[in-house]
Amino acid sequence: MKLHLINIETAAEQQELLFDHSRARAEIFAGWPDVNYCGGCEADVFDQIFFKPTWASVVHEGRTIAVGRMIPADGPFTMVEEVWPHGIETPLPDKSRSVELHRIGKCEDLPPQIATLAVLKIQFGFMQAMQACGRPHMFFLTPKRVAETTLIGATRHGPAIQVDGAPFFVVSATLEEDALTFMAETIAEMEQSVIGAKSAVLTDEVGI
Repeated sequence: MKLHLINIETAAEQQELLFDHSRARAEIFAGWPDVNYCGGCEADVFDQIFFKPTWASVVHEGRTIAVGRMIPADGPFTMVEEVWPHGIETPLPDKSRSVELHRIGKCEDLPPQIATLAVLKIQFGFMQAMQACGRPHMFFLTPKRVAETTLIGATRHGPAIQVDGAPFFVVSATLEEDALTFMAETIAEMEQSVIGAKSAVLTDEVGI
């Protein structure tokens, strides 16, 4: 199981990976509102180069099984502010030191442990990228069930809003100093247990 991070500087060299990333998004987010589908792929305005996106893909046994996207928060605009402003009542973190995360998801037909490991790798890749570019804060839209379980320490910036009939929150969090070490150890142990091997959790240099 391998994590790939692609940015606007490496996209030309990794076109096949990026194409597979877009096709996986069409599968993972099929039926969601406000997404764009064409030719079996999914993309939106935040995939444009002027947002300086970093795309993350986890490939397992030749298939892209988990994806995510990150943009610097001080670009032209952010998704949460433009699409869900009614979910923001308190200030977001300093945008010059923040990133916004989008489109984090995994294929629905995966065994539970494989799915968990794949999403952890996506998160770890973004955490390394955040550390590398000196942006310790992140914000994003997340389902209420996630905000109340795995994101207990995150800051909610407003009331629950309805997305496709389900409640979501705009939340933010800060990268803790020892978070990368803890996550790397967790991934290594889980990967050894689940698939009996350890692979690099990050393969590419990332700049945003």
